[in-house]
Amino acid sequence: MGGIVYLVSGDAASAVACCIAGIFLDLDHIIDYLYHSNFKFTVKGFFHTCEGYRLKRFFLFLHSYEILILLWLIFLLRGRDRILLGVNIGYTAHLITDQFANATLPFTYFFTFRLLKAFKNVFRQNS
Repeated sequence: MGGIVYLVSGDAASAVACCIAGIFLDLDHIIDYLYHSNFKFTVKGFFHTCEGYRLKRFFLFLHSYEILILLWLIFLLRGRDRILLGVNIGYTAHLITDQFANATLPFTYFFTFRLLKAFKNVFRQNS
């Protein structure tokens, strides 16, 4: 996505911000896995558990449409900062891709929805 941002805007800073935001967003998967594995990390265990949606609870603090809405409001109110634009594009692209590429319910990426479900696994699990 960063490449597209650069091609359209010609702004390297926006493109880098887009890439960083798109990648940084997935750090919450590591936090969820560590919580559920009693802070014992293995690469194999991480991918087996997270790709198969095998966690009992998903907090996914960063995967949140509420945060996305807040970021766009800040962007509009702050005078359209080019770095924040890149962050917002990366964040938006990541969430939309996850929404349609993963086995989700329509409201899965609303933090409020997961909170109301006590963070129980709202993904359709793979075998």
